[in-house]
Amino acid sequence: MLPDPKDPTFHNALKAARLAAGLNLSELGRNAGINPAMPGRYEKPPGTPGSARPSPATRQKLNEALGLIPAEPEAKPQPDGSLREQVARLTWVELQTVIRDYWSAITGQPPANIDIAVTVRS
Repeated sequence: MLPDPKDPTFHNALKAARLAAGLNLSELGRNAGINPAMPGRYEKPPGTPGSARPSPATRQKLNEALGLIPAEPEAKPQPDGSLREQVARLTWVELQTVIRDYWSAITGQPPANIDIAVTVRS
């Protein structure tokens, strides 16, 4: 697992893990579901112009993309169908609002420029 992003060795640990996984910076970003430019910024030593530190949620995504920890298990569907029924009653605008609010809650960032695609199954 990658060290805490505040650890001064984080940038070296990230680079070593990325190289061991055989990924370039863009591939790591795409696999982690983050901006492909960000891993390069995370690998810069602290205090270097353009360096950045990931949030705890992004650190989790990097760990998963590098195979250092398993991905979080998906939530189990509600057996009674109550969640499905609630979602079915939402309008498209309400559903988009719920998704954007959820995105903000789990990432700590506003949902700028996210596309929402929904598959409806009967």
